Amino acid sequence: MQVMPSAPDADLFEAVQADREGWQALAFERYRAAVTSLVRRQFRGQPDDVDDIVAEAFLRFLERASRVRRAESLRAYLLSITQNTVRAEIRRRTRLRRAFGARDGSVDEARSVDDPAARAALIELGGILARMGESERRAYLLRVVGDLGLDAVADALGLSRSTAQRRISAASTFLRKSAARNALLSEYV
Repeated sequence: MQVMPSAPDADLFEAVQADREGWQALAFERYRAAVTSLVRRQFRGQPDDVDDIVAEAFLRFLERASRVRRAESLRAYLLSITQNTVRAEIRRRTRLRRAFGARDGSVDEARSVDDPAARAALIELGGILARMGESERRAYLLRVVGDLGLDAVADALGLSRSTAQRRISAASTFLRKSAARNALLSEYV
């Protein structure tokens, strides 16, 4: 049994496919509450963070909405993008927390760490990154801290995918070995 889309979803779908003026605002007004509710359930951050994630999800949806092939899939596609956006933000914050010691994933908080040992470890990490080759460091930071996919790293650096992968791998190995030999960083490895 085929599910028939509601008339508003069918109208919105037609507007998206025809790239009619104003479809973006219509999609935002129609789905904002559902997206915000989903983000609030999945992401327990500050209220400003929720708004930022909702905005990011809508931006991703607006870029990709024309890929949807059926009207009844439009809402589900947006909610799927929203879920992926929340997960990506949680992963990004976890990586930052691991790399820099911040509770909420912000680098600023890590730089103002009150714990002298953590501050010293952060300085040592900066030293290791500074000794790393520039192309490896850039690839690593884009991938791990910037949370870019491998293809996006390759594009950003003007490299082939395999070269970007080799640089990220070399940087990871260098960082892991250097940190393991460092008394301040060995507990973080």
